[in-house]
Amino acid sequence: MKILSLIVLILVTFPVQALDVVLVNPTTKEEPFWALVTDLTKAAAKDLNINLKVHYASSNRQVQSQLIADISKKHQ
Repeated sequence: MKILSLIVLILVTFPVQALDVVLVNPTTKEEPFWALVTDLTKAAAKDLNINLKVHYASSNRQVQSQLIADISKKHQ
């Protein structure tokens, strides 16, 4: 029991950093379905203490692909 208490105490004392997540929305802000998906994702991120960035690809697969490539290069 002492060991378990010690482990819990150690885990509780470590500072927790928020997770950074990027959502690449394949459409625009005005598209109803993806607006709901984005709103739901934002709400979940807030509840889970996640830093969320949303990028919009404007229904253009080349833009979406470039966004993903740029984000990947930034976070290597």
